[in-house]
Amino acid sequence: MLAKAVGPSARVIGIDSSQEMVEQACKRAEGLSAVEVELGGVHTLPLDDVSIDRAGTDRVLQSVTDPA
Repeated sequence: MLAKAVGPSARVIGIDSSQEMVEQACKRAEGLSAVEVELGGVHTLPLDDVSIDRAGTDRVLQSVTDPA
């Protein structure tokens, strides 16, 4: 899990377009203070511009209607 790989001053933000998946991720991340889970989409990320240093993706294309 990324939360264990980052330093103590970092935070990990998980974003999913499914409310059900967000709820499951929140349960899995209970007790991990560096983890935030947000509802959002690849075209509507709930983040301010230049607010992150690194990004990772997993299974994004299955959620994108038009990846072009």
